[in-house]
Amino acid sequence: MRKIMLILSLAPLAALANPVDVNCGQFPDHPPGHHGHGGFGDQLPPYLEKIDLSSAQKTEIKNLLESRKAEFAAKFGQDKSAIQELHKLSFSNEYSTEKAKALIEKATVSHQEKVLQKAELDNTIYKLLTSEQQQKLQAEIANFKGH
Repeated sequence: MRKIMLILSLAPLAALANPVDVNCGQFPDHPPGHHGHGGFGDQLPPYLEKIDLSSAQKTEIKNLLESRKAEFAAKFGQDKSAIQELHKLSFSNEYSTEKAKALIEKATVSHQEKVLQKAELDNTIYKLLTSEQQQKLQAEIANFKGH
């Protein structure tokens, strides 16, 4: 019974332990996880691959990504830290449901903030596109069937 309770209490962490990388897997030719947690490096986000960007747009987007890199790394570190704390608590004599819930809440809030940062970044990039490019991107997203 104790093992079942432990398993059930840890089950919600599965989603937090390996959050979906919202950048990857948006298109069939981009499998999830190919960018890792370090960002895109010198690449543009995969959703822009089929958009004909000017060199000025590419430079501006790359600069934007680079300027936000530390911010995203900090959020990833917070997510990882909260999950590690919960894991440590789960395998200690200090475990209590209240402490576990507090750590889960901390991890959830951190993850929500990270997803919000990503949405804001995507919107900033979207606004750098011309109306024709925006329409093409929207059409690509509408045609995407998932993976």
